[in-house]
Amino acid sequence: MPEKKVKENFEYPQHLYPKRKGLAKAFHMAQSFGHSRDVTSVALSNKGDYLVSGSKDKTLKIWDFPTGNLLRTIEAHDHSILAVAVSIDDNYIYSSSSDNLIKVWGLKRGHFINELKEHTDSVTSLAVTSDGKSLISGSKDKNVIVWNILNAKSIHKFEHKSAVFSIAISKNNEYLVCGTEEGIIRLWNLKHGKFVRTIKGHSGAITSLTISPDGKFMISGSEDSTVRIWDLSKGRPIYILQGHSGMVRSVAISLDGKLIVSGSDDKTIKVWEVSTGEIIRTLKDYTGKVLSIAFSPDGKYIVTGSADNNIMVWELMKGKLETTINAHSKGINFVSISPNGSYMASGSDDNTIKIWDLKSLRFIRTLTGHTKSVNSIEFSHDGNYLVSTSGDKKVIIWDIKQTAPYCILTNIGSVPNSASFTPDNKQIIMGLSNNYLKICDVQSKNLIWEEKVHKGPVTSIKFTPNGRYFVSGSEDKHVMIWDFSSKEVIKDLSGHKGKVLSIGISPNGANICSSSDDKSINIWDFYTGDLITSIENHADTVSSVNYSPIGNCLISTSKDKTVKVWDNKYELIQSFEGHGDEVSSVAITPDGKSAITGSRDGYLKVWALTFGGIFKNIKGHSENVNSVAVSPSGKLAVSGLSNKSLIVWDLSSGKLIKTLKGHTDIISSVAFSPGGRYVVSASYDNTLLEWDINSGDIVWTMSGHDDAVTSVAASYDAKYIVSGSRDKTIIIWEPKILKHVKRLKGVKSAITSIDISPNGEYIVSGLEDNSINIWDFKKGKIIHTLEGHKEAVNSVAISPDGVFIASGSKDQTVKIWKVNTGELDYTFEKINSPVTSVSFSSDGLYVACGTEDNFIRIWDFIEKYQTSYYYLSKVNSAKFIPNTNQIIAGYDSGDVLIWDLLMEEQEELLKELRSKLKNVEDLIVKDNYSEAIEQLNFVLETADVFNFEDIKAIAFEKLKNLRDPKETLEIVKRILEFEYENQRKITKAEMVNQLKIEISETEYYENLLENPVDYEPSETGHLENLGTKILQELLNPTLHALIIQKGYNFTTAKKIGKFLQDEGFIREFRNYPLDEEKFMTPSEKLKDLLVFVSYATVDAETYNIGELSKRLKAYDEIKEVLYWQEHMTDNIIKFMSDNLGKCDIMLLFCSENALGSDSVDKEWTAADMMRKPIIPVFLNPDHIPPLLKSRLGIEFDLMDFEKNVVHLHNLIVKTIFQRHRVD
Repeated sequence: MPEKKVKENFEYPQHLYPKRKGLAKAFHMAQSFGHSRDVTSVALSNKGDYLVSGSKDKTLKIWDFPTGNLLRTIEAHDHSILAVAVSIDDNYIYSSSSDNLIKVWGLKRGHFINELKEHTDSVTSLAVTSDGKSLISGSKDKNVIVWNILNAKSIHKFEHKSAVFSIAISKNNEYLVCGTEEGIIRLWNLKHGKFVRTIKGHSGAITSLTISPDGKFMISGSEDSTVRIWDLSKGRPIYILQGHSGMVRSVAISLDGKLIVSGSDDKTIKVWEVSTGEIIRTLKDYTGKVLSIAFSPDGKYIVTGSADNNIMVWELMKGKLETTINAHSKGINFVSISPNGSYMASGSDDNTIKIWDLKSLRFIRTLTGHTKSVNSIEFSHDGNYLVSTSGDKKVIIWDIKQTAPYCILTNIGSVPNSASFTPDNKQIIMGLSNNYLKICDVQSKNLIWEEKVHKGPVTSIKFTPNGRYFVSGSEDKHVMIWDFSSKEVIKDLSGHKGKVLSIGISPNGANICSSSDDKSINIWDFYTGDLITSIENHADTVSSVNYSPIGNCLISTSKDKTVKVWDNKYELIQSFEGHGDEVSSVAITPDGKSAITGSRDGYLKVWALTFGGIFKNIKGHSENVNSVAVSPSGKLAVSGLSNKSLIVWDLSSGKLIKTLKGHTDIISSVAFSPGGRYVVSASYDNTLLEWDINSGDIVWTMSGHDDAVTSVAASYDAKYIVSGSRDKTIIIWEPKILKHVKRLKGVKSAITSIDISPNGEYIVSGLEDNSINIWDFKKGKIIHTLEGHKEAVNSVAISPDGVFIASGSKDQTVKIWKVNTGELDYTFEKINSPVTSVSFSSDGLYVACGTEDNFIRIWDFIEKYQTSYYYLSKVNSAKFIPNTNQIIAGYDSGDVLIWDLLMEEQEELLKELRSKLKNVEDLIVKDNYSEAIEQLNFVLETADVFNFEDIKAIAFEKLKNLRDPKETLEIVKRILEFEYENQRKITKAEMVNQLKIEISETEYYENLLENPVDYEPSETGHLENLGTKILQELLNPTLHALIIQKGYNFTTAKKIGKFLQDEGFIREFRNYPLDEEKFMTPSEKLKDLLVFVSYATVDAETYNIGELSKRLKAYDEIKEVLYWQEHMTDNIIKFMSDNLGKCDIMLLFCSENALGSDSVDKEWTAADMMRKPIIPVFLNPDHIPPLLKSRLGIEFDLMDFEKNVVHLHNLIVKTIFQRHRVD
């Protein structure tokens, strides 16, 4: 029996909400209003509509799975919830707990239905049979009970020798497996209630079990840190899956039976392939133990619950083998794809080269001319020619449309291992087995340069994208970077322990990858020569490496017969197997969607690579898009490219208007003038050009910088242009006089980015030395130097109100600074990739950044929640389009994409609202009128906010006169009784007449009231507390709905009711007298609040606790602020015991002193256990207790005491209001 160890280990988190603002916000809300303790169990409804989670906080939460919205919280048990399950028909939830009970709940309404009592200890696990008739529970009382779901009675009881921690049922309901504390699994015949066999192998308790859909395999997770796959019919292990370093808490299997997922105390999830028992993914985004795990019904997502109180959703993105081509009679040594994506070529040990049509994979022709193995092939940059090398000491140039050689280079002195066209296609550079590099002229065939620097055969040569440099790899274990013009080595990279066999260069030219027979791949920083990382995952020689042309991944091939795909963090995404021998070469299509591999087995294989989607894609670039800018009107966009040109676009149609050419090197930055008539471009050619956007003419060439110009900005008054350069200077230019008016000096590092404040007072510059400078525009002097980033600052932006600066850095953070003081205000962390670009939205509500890992991340600037958009390539520039919620982004792939935050949210909302309208019909059919009215009110309110007029009209039509006939009869009865018993001393006849006048809305009511029924006084006792609410449910349903269901205050509800009547949506809006107190919203009822303050006494002066408490108490809503003072006779613990329970909310003042204070720790822990809202107040977020970091708090401003008071008051009211709404 083989033991499977970790073969591949990588992190590839993809949340359920990567593309839509609405969905991403919903996920944030789920975290904000989520569980307060460990999430012990998660279960999905069978249709995938709902997610149910159970927690140690004793609650069940029901979530809308497609959106991530929290629908309902159920205070379910008196102790920790240990397991949850959903019925087959998706109508019921089953929960079990440490309180020994199993409870049954309605899924959609969350109402209690029943409880099952028979276990005498904690109920640890639940499972539902596939026919939906039985529920099975396992318990620490050593019993497994089978329950009849219909009558809630036990059918069978299976006894064990130790506590049962896990159970699973086969899909045909024939077998039941039970995992125990002693590490033994027992198999039972469920139909006959008989024991079948004992299965042993684990050395620790069995924590989780599942059975494959076909019933052939059982998967177990254990305290011994292993996952095991068993042959269920024989009870024998097939694979032992080793890789976790902690207890395996949960296992699940996909519906197709191909994948297993396991969650562990080591805070990781591992994805295993059932057929091989090998790890194909490791997901590591957790700060707590992974306690529960489940697959979504469609198999696309994994849902997990963990000890960090979070629920996470992961998307499984998987490539696949598309085509296999029997290409050559002997082994394939090299594969190449033409830059235009039209052709593919393969070179083989059969001495031939074959040309294929890439789109159809149709064979075109065979090129013969070599007399020995073809060991390398490379297309020219225009795609018309091919150069090949061979063991016959020839280098042959081919016209790909001809079969005969175009040119043959001989007398080169040794066997060539690699050859490549120079950027102009006029020369060939070769790496030879005699350690030489040589360059030959194609036309004359003459040798024009040779150099012997390497001490071993040169195996690989690659040019950088800009053509200025080339990189060579050699069997001497070295990689060298050469300046092409001078032919000098500028960097010698050493780090491999074996021969370097292949070289790859990232599309942006920033990184080099090299593979070796030491089984490793090294990643190098092109500019510094530093070794970034070394990947050691292949089991044998790494034959070939190649970056995707769009920069989203790296692919390697090996003698171990595998092809591996790595993301931009150099974590493994996927491993492909299928070749029968060494995989010698890989090429990737220009669009990055497919990889083609050649093997010593003679076959070519085409592999599909899977990625996400977009909103709008502006095509037209064939080079990297380094910068984008949008005109103030929002009608035009300009993109600056690596091919030295600018493209002008019509934003509404996405059509190319004109191409502007004039620069002689890469364009690094572009900016519109405020009027939108002119565009300024900055370039690595040390100049700036001002263009007339209408004519396309160059208006002004700005020369003055001594090195590459990296950034440009225009002042809001259109008087000045400001540029930053690698020459460490900033120049202020005045277009009117066509001169530069000031040069700002004084920094010691290259300037990477600049921006100008809206009022024109400040210039902000980001530097390569990790700092940011704020300059006085008029004086040209630095007034603040901002330090906090740990690596180069790549981008800076000033907020529209001029108050804040956003900076993005290579250190994978975005920082927000105050312009006037230079103080750090906030840091957005956990970005996990270098930040390339930052931008504020026009309203200042959002901050966006582009990153090297292909994401655009957007934060709500106030609430700090995040959403993100993913595409196929590195983001070079991401900016908000003026006065919109759209972002325009330029990518390394040459694409310009427009992402619309609100459009995608609205699309999703429309789907949700249409679904709810359809659901209303089902509810009415089932006589569930109250829920139908609730759903219609939700649709109505949402449609009104988003101006969905058609949806709103349908909802109004449905809501008008919607009454439950049975409930209406009961309501009228109650009104009569209430009026008779409590309000008026009148006869029934008089009462009927009066009520008839009041409720003459429909003939139904009139007919009912004309035939009243006499009631006994005993029937009216239970109605005394119904009060005005009951009266209003009939007499004024619209007003009642507005106040009770929508949470409007009384005055607003009246205004809306009148508006609805005026617009004809309701027949009559009666201003019936109401008991306003009964109808106040939670926010209106907020009064007599008691606030408890917890702080370390030594911090009393720092936070000015006394004055702060006095100021808060002055607000109408707050009755008292309670805090312990040193002069008090009671000790702190007694003070807490006497006062904490009666308080409504706690303010926790966090500091290093507070972290070390036992009394503070006891106070906030007790408050948390009482479920009191806690607001952390802090100077440094690191001082917030870890369990409270997700709570909404405020950063205390020592310079602005008044602001602290106002913010604290607002947050107290907001927090308690939200608590009332949730409750």
